[in-house]
Amino acid sequence: MNQVNVNVPGYLDDFRRAYNNGILAQSAGLGFNPAYNASLSGSRQTPFFNSLPSGGLLTNATIRSQIQTQQPGELATTYQVNALNGNANFFASSYGLGMNLFTNYSHSSCNGLQFDARRRLSKGVQLQVNYTYGKVLSDTSGDVQTRFDPFLDANNGSIERARAIFDVTHVIRANGVYERPWAEAMPGIRPTRSSAG
Repeated sequence: MNQVNVNVPGYLDDFRRAYNNGILAQSAGLGFNPAYNASLSGSRQTPFFNSLPSGGLLTNATIRSQIQTQQPGELATTYQVNALNGNANFFASSYGLGMNLFTNYSHSSCNGLQFDARRRLSKGVQLQVNYTYGKVLSDTSGDVQTRFDPFLDANNGSIERARAIFDVTHVIRANGVYERPWAEAMPGIRPTRSSAG
């Protein structure tokens, strides 16, 4: 329920600017540095980060790594957990970082087309062939032992809708029956009956 919010006004724009600044610095042989550098053409100011305590700590190795690897959610979490977020609140509730709600939200659908052919031949031979063409869609795999499968994005549950891991597109089954003709010809062999009482 308390998913990190990277849509805080100004944050993502500054994140992109900081990443671009870092790439420009790296191309100039200065290493990845997301801070504004007036001597580099194309480097841009980062007003959102500048408004945070300690200027967003753009000199910190962890912060730089999260910008360089393009992890805005992790960076926002780092700021919030370490009280470096200033007036920006990256979580809907400040009373808990990880909050889960257990519901039966998931949705699955199965569509299929099935053909079945049966043929009874002479002398006690019977054949059956079945073909199924199907597709199973689900927004969760449903195979997690903890019975808890969190959303990738709590605001967009359909983002995970895809073929289920147990989906099988083509299935062919066949079976046959052959009645033994010699059983009738052998004296003393009779079919048995069972009764349930």
